[in-house]
Amino acid sequence: MTIEEYRQSEMSGQLAVLLREPVLASAMQIASEASPVNNVANISQVEHVAHIQHGIAKGYSLYPSVLKLMATPPTGGGEVEPSYAPSEEEKE
Repeated sequence: MTIEEYRQSEMSGQLAVLLREPVLASAMQIASEASPVNNVANISQVEHVAHIQHGIAKGYSLYPSVLKLMATPPTGGGEVEPSYAPSEEEKE
């Protein structure tokens, strides 16, 4: 299942309710504060190890926003490409 499919399912609304629960909200807050993103002082001096550590930190920083995205319904018909052509109203 993709994120977009999840957002279109009823589970998206159920997740939104769960994310508002105090127990889950505090657990997510604690996990965010304990994540490697906040522990920059322990980045390795070995270049390839530092790259791996940065990747892990990036993953930790993304998960809350992905969960919140999954808890929102998809928007209307998607993005509309901008155009300089006159609109239907302007043509008349």
